[in-house]
Amino acid sequence: MRDTLKNSIATVKSKLVQDGIPSTVYNPFIGEICHMVGMNHPDSQYDIKSESHRTEVQAQRQIMKEAILRGILHSDWTRKLHEQWKPRPPTKDGKKVHQKDAMVQTVSLIQAVWTIFENQWGQRNEILHGNDNELLVTNKQQKFKRYMELGNNKYQMLRR
Repeated sequence: MRDTLKNSIATVKSKLVQDGIPSTVYNPFIGEICHMVGMNHPDSQYDIKSESHRTEVQAQRQIMKEAILRGILHSDWTRKLHEQWKPRPPTKDGKKVHQKDAMVQTVSLIQAVWTIFENQWGQRNEILHGNDNELLVTNKQQKFKRYMELGNNKYQMLRR
């Protein structure tokens, strides 16, 4: 489960970078998720230095302890994205570059939380219902044994 969580966070980080979210937003966001699940930040050199980063994290923690894990984000994340948003310059041929605004980037943050949750849930289901599940295998063996007993002793059992 820890490996799945670590991989999910790394995947989410690359997705947030791809969506154009500034590192001053996605690093504290991922840091807060890591803090809630008791993991180290994937970027070992990252440390919350700026007071503005602490503002979003503290505001998030005031909502509810695990709110970020439920996809409930404080509006300070959107405010920070809006402050940091800069229009991209046009390409060399003069075409405008499609760019996500702060609200769409906030949706990307929520999608990041759900991506992590879905990966964890999939791993949970694999552990619980997968072929390697010891309880499932034992249960199948017991059912097969009872079926064989019924087949071998059907006349005796039918007389009862």
